Amino acid sequence: MNDLVSNWTNKPYFPNLPITFTDLFAGRDASDNPSLYFLSHDGMYYLDVFSNFVFGKTELSWEPDITAGKKGMYFRGAHYVTTGKGIYELVGGIAKEIGPDIDDGLPDEIAAPVADMIGVGYWLVIAINGGAGRKSVIMKRHINGKHWHTVYKTAAAGSEIGALFWDSGTLYFGEGTNVKSLPLSNANDNVKLTPDHTVQSTGALIYPWYHSRFEATPKLAVKARLVSEDMTATEYVTLHYRIDSETSFTSLGVFNSSPRPTALSFGTGNIGKPFERLQLKTVPVRGSTNTTRPVIISLTLDYIVQPDIIYKWRFRAHAVTTESGDRKGSEIIDALATAVSKKELKVFYPGGDKGGTSYLVEVTGMPRTQKGSEFGEEGDYDVEVSMVTES
Repeated sequence: MNDLVSNWTNKPYFPNLPITFTDLFAGRDASDNPSLYFLSHDGMYYLDVFSNFVFGKTELSWEPDITAGKKGMYFRGAHYVTTGKGIYELVGGIAKEIGPDIDDGLPDEIAAPVADMIGVGYWLVIAINGGAGRKSVIMKRHINGKHWHTVYKTAAAGSEIGALFWDSGTLYFGEGTNVKSLPLSNANDNVKLTPDHTVQSTGALIYPWYHSRFEATPKLAVKARLVSEDMTATEYVTLHYRIDSETSFTSLGVFNSSPRPTALSFGTGNIGKPFERLQLKTVPVRGSTNTTRPVIISLTLDYIVQPDIIYKWRFRAHAVTTESGDRKGSEIIDALATAVSKKELKVFYPGGDKGGTSYLVEVTGMPRTQKGSEFGEEGDYDVEVSMVTES
């Protein structure tokens, strides 16, 4: 093994790069060999210090960012690296983003870089340092899960959280000039199965924006439904919503029974709320006992897709030559034949005035109304057109 006490920059394969390393941790490469990993403001580097002393850059790189590369670790068979507000997971040479900044990101009051990260049981636990202008927060995510859960949030902006430490069921963290702690068990990843796990009196869960697959079609939110456990008059959940923009949330009502509390209706008089996208927030409140709380099993949104009304018209074309000869039936018949044969949409004026409202339509039918065996004979033709869109 190489001498780890000596200056590594004197080694033949360790270049003097003009960069600053921000963290150092041990892990394993794609061949499951031990390696040392270095983080910088632009990516992650490796050093095979255990055998060949070969240095190089890994698959993880990003644009230079002074907030990135603050923390890395090898945990449960994967490498985890912070990149400012995001986190990369690297397994077998394949990297994917798992940080709380994916999807719709975090609310503005806690949208800040990840300052520290540790592993507890099968959970990733991170500290998001809000700095002087935002609140700081501690969040956790199961390594096989998809969602981040808030564990703790500071009461006000400017109270920074920069370091985490866990020992024997207690999470310690620095908040400003203080050291605080809270219970965080690793004995059971499902805390609701731990009978003595305490919960705070209230909190909030903001769901991602809901985007219907009918993205550009008008929709109407009708009701919100919940399946729950342990909800009572003192253990309940208040539901809030906002529509189409990052405005303040509006209270929809309270769920306070189980297993299926009464659905909450949108709109004054329960007439519904039109929306393009919609976001929900639940605020659970527990009673006087700090080991019980209302449990949300599932939350469902009932909505109606409301596409524009499609109009159809039927009119009679009088394809008959007048006695004066100023209108020929054959010309009208030729125009009808052209309308049927060409596949383009036609401009149609239902009122007969070209200065009035018009629609783009397609011809859907043209049966004869008088006896005759061939199209082309003079007479009356019933024409049917169907609206496609406004012109």
